[in-house]
Amino acid sequence: MQTLRLWSGIAVILTATLFTDEVAAQGGRGAATPRDPMQEGLPLRPTRTATFNTKVGHWMSVDVSPNGQTLVFDLLGDLYTMPSSGGKATPLTRGMAFDGQPRFSPDGRRVVFVSDRDGGWNLWTIAVDKSDTNQVTRGKQNTYYSPDYTPDGKYIVATKDTKLWIYHVDGGQGQQLIRGDAGGGGRGGAAPAADVLRQRMCRYQAAETGRRYEELLQESVMKSQAFWAGYDGDRSLAGILRHRFQRRALAQGMPPKGE
Repeated sequence: MQTLRLWSGIAVILTATLFTDEVAAQGGRGAATPRDPMQEGLPLRPTRTATFNTKVGHWMSVDVSPNGQTLVFDLLGDLYTMPSSGGKATPLTRGMAFDGQPRFSPDGRRVVFVSDRDGGWNLWTIAVDKSDTNQVTRGKQNTYYSPDYTPDGKYIVATKDTKLWIYHVDGGQGQQLIRGDAGGGGRGGAAPAADVLRQRMCRYQAAETGRRYEELLQESVMKSQAFWAGYDGDRSLAGILRHRFQRRALAQGMPPKGE
C-alpha cells in the first residue's frame, strides 16, 4: 500500500491557498493551527492523497542491513523497510517531504538519508524503530547526495555539491575530504581537486576500457592542470569557453582571434 503525494503545480498552489486562508481565518481568534505530522516540518499541508498497490518501483536507492535480513529503500519520496526474503514493505517515513538515498548504520539501528523536510536538501538520520529523527546538516543553499556511514558508525560521508565531505553523526560544520594540492600550477594556483564527478567518470572509463582507475584519475588531473596553466583571465562561462577555443586554435596552428 503506497500513499502518493500530489506534486503538480496546481495541487501545490491550491494547497498553499487553502493553508493561507485557514491561518487568516483563525488569526482573529489567536489560535495556532495544529501541525499535521504528514507535513514533516514543511509549511504546506497535504489536503488530498492517492492510494494504490504496487510491486514495481523505478529510480530507487536500496541498502541491505548489516545482518542481511532487512532492506531499506526509497520510493516516491518516502523510505520503506522490508524483509530481504520478500514480503510487505513498511513505511519508515511518510509525508510531504522528499526522502531518499537511505543507508544503514554499521550496527543496523539507524538509517541516514537525504531530505528536504526543513526546506533545504540536508542529511538526516532516523532510528529503524522510528523512535527519533536527527538532522545532521543545516542550510538552504547546499545539495547533498549519496550519504554513507564510516565503518565505526561515528561519521557520515556524503557528496556536498561535487566534493566529498565528512560529518559527525550528531552534526557540526563537517570537513571537506578531497582538496586541491597547493602550488600545483592549476586553476587559481592550485591543482584541480579530484572531485566526485572526476572520480565517477574515471571509474566508468576504467570499467569500459579495462585501464587502471588510478592511472585514469591522474591523467584527468594532469589534463586539467595543463588546461588552466598560466590562465588568469575571466573565469565566467564565457571566459572559460573563450580560453578553450583559443587553446584549440593554437593547437591547430591558427592564430588566436585578434592577432
